Amino acid sequence: MTSTSILPLPKDIFTTGYNKASLDRYAFRNVDTCCTYILPYLSTLPPDFTFLDLGCGPGSITADLASRFPDAHFTGVDPGQLFIDKAVALATERGVSSNTSFIKGDVESLKEVLGDKWGTFDVVHCHQVLNHITEAVAAMKTMKGAAKADGGLVAAREATTTNGDIFYPLLPGIAAWQQLTGVIIGAQKTGLVSGLGPRLLEVALGAGWKREEIKAGASSWCYSEPAEKKMWVESMVGMLQNKESDWYKKAVGTGKTEEELQKMVEAWREWEGRDESWSVFVSAEVVCRNS
Repeated sequence: MTSTSILPLPKDIFTTGYNKASLDRYAFRNVDTCCTYILPYLSTLPPDFTFLDLGCGPGSITADLASRFPDAHFTGVDPGQLFIDKAVALATERGVSSNTSFIKGDVESLKEVLGDKWGTFDVVHCHQVLNHITEAVAAMKTMKGAAKADGGLVAAREATTTNGDIFYPLLPGIAAWQQLTGVIIGAQKTGLVSGLGPRLLEVALGAGWKREEIKAGASSWCYSEPAEKKMWVESMVGMLQNKESDWYKKAVGTGKTEEELQKMVEAWREWEGRDESWSVFVSAEVVCRNS
């Protein structure tokens, strides 16, 4: 059995902001689209297993899992109060409030907010969270510590890029959006890694697991159906037009004008309306076992 030291983390940065546009996009996520890779592991656990969903957002994945495993208990943690409120409401709506709980907190405060639940979880999970954290290795060490020391699982799924692997057709306004997104992330000047996915196995090794304790793989999202494209575009337009959002303020801070941002909006709208348009995002996945 190995001990895990928990490193202090700098304040993590959520590049898309805590707003309705982000909420709507993340509410689209569920088990089938985001974490089928962990289902074989969950099926081998006792029915009353405990599961920590770090960065749970509006709770769509958490609630979906809770409905599939009614005897297990799922704890969601997220820094955004808007997301926590939505997660609680969604759990009630889905009839899973009895086997879910939600706590406001982040990786930095995780040990404190969990209290006596620290180190007791059968599974600690995050989805597209490490891409928003400045010290991914330290974050995974924290996740390692939250799981049971003997046999606890830590699962993570992270995109290979943060601004899209494939957008077809790549309209000039969308290419400009991709470039702007890279500048915004780079402008953080905090060591944030754009597209952690390629390094996810390396990060897990750095967090203290041995190679034989890690299962690595990959999967993808494909947005090609009208509803899928609409969900994505509405999220992008929301960030580009909401002048109160962090993302908009950062975009203007790079020197972009309102006219330039509006051209990106128009490009997204055109892309959504074209029959041949689609997008692909590739994500890396790891499942790590404590021993």
